[in-house]
Amino acid sequence: MEGVSIAASAFDGCTSLSEVRADTPVVQIDSFAFSGCTALSEIHIENSEGEPVRGGIGTSAFSGAESLSAYLYVDAAFAWEGKVPEFITVYVPADVREELLSEWLIGQDQLLALPE
Repeated sequence: MEGVSIAASAFDGCTSLSEVRADTPVVQIDSFAFSGCTALSEIHIENSEGEPVRGGIGTSAFSGAESLSAYLYVDAAFAWEGKVPEFITVYVPADVREELLSEWLIGQDQLLALPE
């Protein structure tokens, strides 16, 4: 699947940014992409045909975005650099959940299996 990447530090320090909506497939969110976006409260990434975000999320992509409550749907090949912030819930295929729990720095209640 083709798509776009949100570049490193793309919105770094945009304190008035409150919501992000992407209807173009997002394959990567690079490091510090939304760092310091203190008003950011929602991110909606809806990839075409129900496809999950592929690729990964870079280190500190959402650091300082304490107002954010985010839900991400990802596939088994998805990579997360660093600790997953507590305000993010990640949905993954059920058959890879346990493996990812051991690989990622994430709380059990943050990593949920997609319904079958």
